[in-house]
Amino acid sequence: MSEAHKILVVDDEQVVCLSCQAIFSQLGFEIETTNSPVEGLRLAQEHRCDVILLDIIMPEMTGLEFLERLRRFDATVPVVIITGYASVTSAAEAMRLHASDYVPKPFTPEEIIAAVHRVLSLEPSKAPSPAETKLQPWVPTGRCLFLDQAWVRQGTDGTARAGAFIPSGEGRTVEAIDIPAVGTRVQEGLPLAELIPSGGRRRIIPSPVTGDIIEVNRALLDAPARGWDDPCSEGWLVRVEPDETEPPSLAFPRRVMVVSRDSHALASHRKRLERFGCLAETLPTPIGVREALRQSQCEVLLIDGGALDADVPHLVADVRQAIPGLRVVVVAPAGWAYQGACRELAVFRYLEDPIDSEALIDVLDAAFQAPPPVLAPAVVRGALPDAIRVLRMTNRHGALVSLLAPDGVLLESRGVGQVILQGVRELALPVRLTLGQERLGSADIWSIADQCDRGYLLVPQEAGRIPGSLVRESTTSPWTPAGVAEDRITTLVIQAAPTGSTLDFDFRTNETLGRLILSRLTAARKSPGR
Repeated sequence: MSEAHKILVVDDEQVVCLSCQAIFSQLGFEIETTNSPVEGLRLAQEHRCDVILLDIIMPEMTGLEFLERLRRFDATVPVVIITGYASVTSAAEAMRLHASDYVPKPFTPEEIIAAVHRVLSLEPSKAPSPAETKLQPWVPTGRCLFLDQAWVRQGTDGTARAGAFIPSGEGRTVEAIDIPAVGTRVQEGLPLAELIPSGGRRRIIPSPVTGDIIEVNRALLDAPARGWDDPCSEGWLVRVEPDETEPPSLAFPRRVMVVSRDSHALASHRKRLERFGCLAETLPTPIGVREALRQSQCEVLLIDGGALDADVPHLVADVRQAIPGLRVVVVAPAGWAYQGACRELAVFRYLEDPIDSEALIDVLDAAFQAPPPVLAPAVVRGALPDAIRVLRMTNRHGALVSLLAPDGVLLESRGVGQVILQGVRELALPVRLTLGQERLGSADIWSIADQCDRGYLLVPQEAGRIPGSLVRESTTSPWTPAGVAEDRITTLVIQAAPTGSTLDFDFRTNETLGRLILSRLTAARKSPGR
């Protein structure tokens, strides 16, 4: 490190302070420790530090009191909670006061180092890590696969690049891009990046692949409004080491069929479509287009109007009747005689030839927009609460599983909760809901878990990630009581939404999170001896 990061450790246990001193000093950090939270507040106010490691249970002052006083004069310094006694209530309160992470006691060196690295990765500017500087040049192979407006493409070395495909005009308004740091694990379908425009709606780009980020596109981060004229090349966001056990299952090729009697036009259209990540198929005649479309699974048909002339209206009417969801794009020169007929047939887009790149990008973005999933209408309960506090379910393995959602974070009527309930209904599994927004303390959690084979606890947290990201999935937590098997409850820590802790995000994130949580519930097995 060119400049040593400074860590302040505030813990009434001297052994914890000494452990942190030993762990981080050998990594080049500057460490200051104290057993007194009062002294810790003074040190935090007088000396700049990059991160504070804070115990939550101390006799002189609790960690929550420390946090509350700290935020009066420093609202930004990251704080990592280190404790073995926190309840869900105190953890949630710590998150409200902008704690960034937690590590349970007793912790391993790897756990505390990982937490500090996660926190420091939130800095807006960070020098390239050694892992980035040693990477070999990336050489593409194969074709792009798309998930909504995200794409992924394999490289010859087994790594993959993932990027965004957005309209050029929208790209020119992007002022900043939020991308996770190198070393962060991303999950297919959950947020990969957030594009922040100058006014207008922020756009979440889902990850089209599961794996670990090994490189970010610093050129795009430095000039976020550039690169969108060539989105499948210059618009890459990250380079990922894909998880071989979880190959892409949500990402698919964009298939386009091109029809023209002009062989030169066919080759030109195919080349441009492939440049923008599409798998292009060509036909030199309108005869047999309907059958070819059914066999190819193409979602878009591009017709060269100038080369087919009077055949175009008949072709459009035929394929629209046979394949109702097909998006038909007609390309023809200015003043083409059959333009009015095509517009009366309500083609998806009519473009003048020659097509400029920006227009083609816009058409492809619109043509491949994924419709939101259709969910069953929410149950209307009148004056009863909408929040799911506990969900109990017997899965196909005969295991009784529970999903615990304290503080009203999971709703029946929308968001992740609605997706989970839809999935339970589709599987026709017996389920029992306990509604309410009451908090769950550690005694409540373990009382419920003791009645089940497996429990899953949802904890929204501010961790500096894009809302809806799965921050951590762990069988250890600060509220695990002594003498209880740590693997009885899995904690799912999810980056909270900016407007609160309710798990309700964009439709892709809601769908992926809901299905991911449901998969954990349905895969659990009966505990031995139960």
